[in-house]
Amino acid sequence: MMDDSAYIQVAGAVEAGDFSLEKHRRIFLRMSELYERGEKIDRVTLANELLKRGELESCDGLSYLVSLDDGLPQLSNVDSYVRIVKDKSLLRRIILRSQQLIDRCLVGKEEPDDILASAEDSFLKLGEASVDTGLATPAQIIDQFEDGINASSIRASASRE
Repeated sequence: MMDDSAYIQVAGAVEAGDFSLEKHRRIFLRMSELYERGEKIDRVTLANELLKRGELESCDGLSYLVSLDDGLPQLSNVDSYVRIVKDKSLLRRIILRSQQLIDRCLVGKEEPDDILASAEDSFLKLGEASVDTGLATPAQIIDQFEDGINASSIRASASRE
C-alpha cells in the first residue's frame, strides 16, 4: 500500500473505518489525502504528511511505516487482501452491534419486541451495506442473528426449568 498503484487498487473498496487500529486508519486517511491532491504516495511523502499533522509518532514513527510491508507477499492478489480487511471489518461491526443489543437487554428499560425490531433493522442495514462489497447478505445476517436469539431463548427456558 505504500505506492500509488497499490493504493489505487484498493481505494475504491476499502475505507479508513475498515481498519481495526487507529494508526492504520490515520495512515490510510493521509494516503487518501495525498492521492486526492495528486501527490505521490510513498513512505517519504506519507511520513511528511503525518509529521505535518502531528500524527507520525502516534502512528509509531517512520520505522513503523517502513516495516508495514516487510514480509508481505507481493500484492498480485490484492482482491484477497481487500476481502480479508472487509470481512474483519464486518465482523467487528457485528460484534459492536451485538454488544449494544446485549447492553440494551441487560438494562431492561425497553420492551423485548422493541429491542428485537430495532436489532433486526440494525442488522438489516449492516447487511445491506455489506452486499455492496459482496459480503454476507442481509438475510444471512438476520438469519444468524435470529439463530443466536433462538439459541439464547432455548438456553434461558432450559435454565428456568
